[in-house]
Amino acid sequence: MARKQTGLVEASAIQAPAPAERAVTRPDPRSRIGKKMVAGWYDRAAVLQLQRLAVDQETTMQDLLGRALDLLFVEEGLPPIAHVGKDGAGP
Repeated sequence: MARKQTGLVEASAIQAPAPAERAVTRPDPRSRIGKKMVAGWYDRAAVLQLQRLAVDQETTMQDLLGRALDLLFVEEGLPPIAHVGKDGAGP
């Protein structure tokens, strides 16, 4: 059986389905309050090397990246303010 073709006028009168209720979102963890995400795209080899360092040092990639940012800041004559260690203490 052939489908009836819908003309432009009829198609514009078709109502879109009502949007589903927005999913309830959880608030950000307290550890993220006042912080912003910084991200970048890196070669697979660099990511694997960073992951290995994190495993070898029993830390996280985030912790290592914070240390790296602080090294950059110091090199540029700025205060080292990015690194927050496992215990929550600053630099």
